[in-house]
Amino acid sequence: MVVVSSKSGSTVETDSQKRAFESAFAAAGINAAERIVIVTDPGSPLDQASREAGYRVFNADPNVGGRYSALTAFGLVPSGLAGADISQLLASAVSASSALQYDSEDNPAIWLASAMAGDPASWDKFLIESDVYPGFGDWVEQLVAESTGKEGRGVLPVVVTSSAPEFSQVPADTISIRARNLSSHCSFEGELGELFLVWEWATALAGYLLEINPFDQPNVESAKIALEHCSIRLSRLPRWSLLTGAWRSAPLASRLSVRPWRLLWSSSWQWLVTTATSLSTST
Repeated sequence: MVVVSSKSGSTVETDSQKRAFESAFAAAGINAAERIVIVTDPGSPLDQASREAGYRVFNADPNVGGRYSALTAFGLVPSGLAGADISQLLASAVSASSALQYDSEDNPAIWLASAMAGDPASWDKFLIESDVYPGFGDWVEQLVAESTGKEGRGVLPVVVTSSAPEFSQVPADTISIRARNLSSHCSFEGELGELFLVWEWATALAGYLLEINPFDQPNVESAKIALEHCSIRLSRLPRWSLLTGAWRSAPLASRLSVRPWRLLWSSSWQWLVTTATSLSTST
């Protein structure tokens, strides 16, 4: 089963991968609608097109940002398909939620946020080791980096394993945050649902300490806009004509050692070959 997830429903990379799976299933005589599940925000282009094509669609809460959506449909649908106990995952998150809502010394999110961003003049990086929770550190890395890295500020998470040499001599501008390890600067443990919620709260609070908005993503949005402009420009380029002599005169094309027709499948390749030919002609 393939899960295709996109909040906006218009992400180019996601759409390209979806098309690749659709083509592969069609080539194998398999109905793609029986093997692909869609997760997206309600009313998105992907939502509308997928329903019209007969796909099973799960809508997520549009008010929750992508990197904070582990406990929404974006995280729960693939978890359920993988055999995880979703009810237990949510129950553990609910059990932790009450302690996270108060400005109290008993709030673990406040302690964690303070460890991450409490003294940016002294440290702005942390090693995250979570071997007992495989893959959890990678999720933390994306959550913290994208939420705090903006306006010339931020906290840099570095995912490592328990055998990482950095632990023998942690740099002065770095702290260590490890799962079930009391020898580190900060240690954490709990059920997975609890940890998702605690880290999301802690990341939001770290944004408050750094005086930045932990919920926007200006650099991600600007990159999407730049890619869209680039795609528009590429689509307006004249189509590459199969001039064997011109193609052979392009040194880049000859180094690729592929047939001309292989270079016609996308506008990006058209641009590359046209540019290579122009460079060859000019030089």
